[in-house]
Amino acid sequence: MFANSTRRIGAHEVGCVYGWLIRGKPVLVADGLQTGFTTFVNYLPQLIGALLILLIGFIIAKILDKIISRVCARPASMTA
Repeated sequence: MFANSTRRIGAHEVGCVYGWLIRGKPVLVADGLQTGFTTFVNYLPQLIGALLILLIGFIIAKILDKIISRVCARPASMTA
């Protein structure tokens, strides 16, 4: 399942270790890591946006909690 090869980058030969064979073709481990990292980086803006919406909702809920607590804590004579 694992294979070794060398390839030339510039003036240097670099050894590459293939992680596995998919449909008989060697796949570099680094290619899989690069794809995973790229997918993660592309997902980050969505994750940050979701966390920001969650934080804004939490802040709004705290503000409403304070307002409603003050209104409910007033004596009945002040509300009429």
